Formats: sequence, C-alpha cells, structure tokens
Amino acid sequence: MTEHFESQYAPDYVSPPGETLLEVLEDAGLTQAELARRMGMTAKTVSGIVKGDEPITPATCQLLERVLGIPATFWSNREGRYRVYIQGKKEEEELSGCEWWSSMFPYAAMAKLGWLPASSPTQWLERTRNLLGFFGVGSPEQWGTVYGALEVSYRAKGWEPDLGAAAAWLRRGEILGRQAECAPYDATRFRDAIPELRRLSVLDPQRIEPRLKGTCAECGVVVVFVPLLPKTHAWGATRWLTPTKALVQLSLKYKHDDHFWFTFFHECCHVLRHNKTQFLELDGAGGELEEEADRFAESVLMRADAYNRFIASHQLFSRHAVMEFASALGISPGIVVGRLQHDGRLPKTHLNDLKVSFPWLEGSA
Repeated sequence: MTEHFESQYAPDYVSPPGETLLEVLEDAGLTQAELARRMGMTAKTVSGIVKGDEPITPATCQLLERVLGIPATFWSNREGRYRVYIQGKKEEEELSGCEWWSSMFPYAAMAKLGWLPASSPTQWLERTRNLLGFFGVGSPEQWGTVYGALEVSYRAKGWEPDLGAAAAWLRRGEILGRQAECAPYDATRFRDAIPELRRLSVLDPQRIEPRLKGTCAECGVVVVFVPLLPKTHAWGATRWLTPTKALVQLSLKYKHDDHFWFTFFHECCHVLRHNKTQFLELDGAGGELEEEADRFAESVLMRADAYNRFIASHQLFSRHAVMEFASALGISPGIVVGRLQHDGRLPKTHLNDLKVSFPWLEGSA
C-alpha cells in the first residue's frame, strides 16, 4: 500500500498538503470527523489542516501514518515543500517594491567578476535575492542597518564613492577576509615585521604575494586583493573583522610597485596606530590620520634623512643614480621613481620602466 501511494501521490509543492489528505480520505471512505476521532483531534483542527490553515506538525505526521498507513516522512516533506512555497510567495510580495534597492549596485560588474550569478536586468527579484545572499542579510532594511553607513570612516576631496559600489567592494573583501586563516593579532609582532615586509619589494612579483600574505597572517592581519567596481575610487581599506583579526583590503586600481607599496604601508599604519578605526582610502582623501599614515608609509620606504641627502646630491636623476640609491636602501627602484615623480623632481614620463607591474594581482582577485 505504501509503495502504491508513494507513486500515486507525488508531492505537489504548490497545493496545500491538505488537498492530498482530502483525496486520501475520499479513497478510504473516511470523513474528516472520523479522522479527527481516530487521531484524537478536534474536527476544527482537521478541517484547518485540509484547508492549509493549520500546519501538519511532526506529531500529526506520526498520527497520520498510524491511522492512514502513509509514512510520516511523506507528510513531513509535503508540508515542508508547501510552507517553503508559501514563504516564497510572501517574500515576492515583500520584495515587490525593492527594485530600487537592487538597482543601487553594479550587478553586471559584480557578476562579471564572479561575485554573483549572471542575471538579466529585468529579473529584478532574482537579482534582489542574489544581492541579499551576497551581503548576508535578510532584507534591504537589514542591509541599511549593517552596510548603509559603509562600516568605515573616510574623507574625500572631490571623489564621493557610490554607496552601492563601495559597500559591495567592501563586502567582497569581508567575505575573502573571513575565509582566510590567521593568528590572533599581535601588534608588537606586526610592528617588528614591517622591515621584513619592506624587503619583499625587491623580489620577483610572483614571490611577493604568498610571502606578504603569510607574514601578515602570522601577525593577525589578513591581506586581500579586490578589483574595483565602477565609481568606487578606492585604493584600499582597513577594517577589523574581529577584535583579533585585522583586514587590509587593497584594490587593483594601480598595479605598479610604487603605488602598491605606499598604499600597503599606509594601511599598515592604520592597523598599528589608529585604535581599530575603520578606513576607506579614496582618491583625494585627506585628514590628520590620513596624513599620519602617508608619513608612516614614506618613512618606512625611505628614511627622510637618506632621501634628503640623495635629493641634495643630484641635480639630475639618472637611471644609474636611482638604481644605486634603491640598492643602498634595499627597496625596488620603482619606489624611488614614484617618490621622485610625486615630489615633482622627476617628470611622470621618465624612468617608468623601472617600476614593476604586478600581473598576479588579477589572479588574487
């Protein structure tokens, strides 16, 4: 009987399981009142189950198996599928006015990077569900509570980040950061590791990434590379995922070693000195803490006295002079070129071939 029923009554996830129950009662020649008497329930409760108003509880599933000979698992699965369907329809109604929210985000760009499934712009409900899953929130309202303020402090002179794009970029870093393992944060150990991290600038680019991430992870700092989304304008970000896990998130906006190392050590300053404040570094960013982080990065890469002596002893900065100075400091020549260009002592068109590009950044993303 059980095998015949299972093949005859394939679960229909749209209709209420009570409809199946009513068919079974008709086939067995039982009334709802008789079923209620045999199960020890009120007629009102059985009527509610038939109409779909009352859920079929695990205890009711067991009773239906005893009285009707149909497995409890069938009723449980049938009820589960129906309730999921009902909840899905309810969700559609709740999200019906949220197309504006999903349109905040550069969905196509996120899908191209593999962060989200591809979806047509007209499939706004699917996009909304995918975006809620990406951010790990239950509704657009919860997104506003968790991500609406960007979770970071930032200052900008002329560039305002697009809220949706910036939040998505930060969320991607958060996802990668939470997946990465690291030791509990140790400020002393991280501070002592700065010279070692600086020495990595002379390595072949392919060797830098694992060494950089590994050394930082040993100190409780996770480093991730996340490509930019349109209108993000970010160089990097510093955040604390837990009280003992710092995250340094770097964009792929600039792929040469001078910008990369300056931005990296700028973020290191935030981790070491700024009391777990969250930062988003933008084009044109300013403020006291940003200026302090800039000075920190400059001093780590080149001591002021050494740089000033180099400037004072040269009227023209030849390839040989730059390479000799970089070798004496133990850093990449591209860092020296970048500093000279930034200070206006070398045209931005000169010696760029000494800068090293990082093709591995794309793979890290």
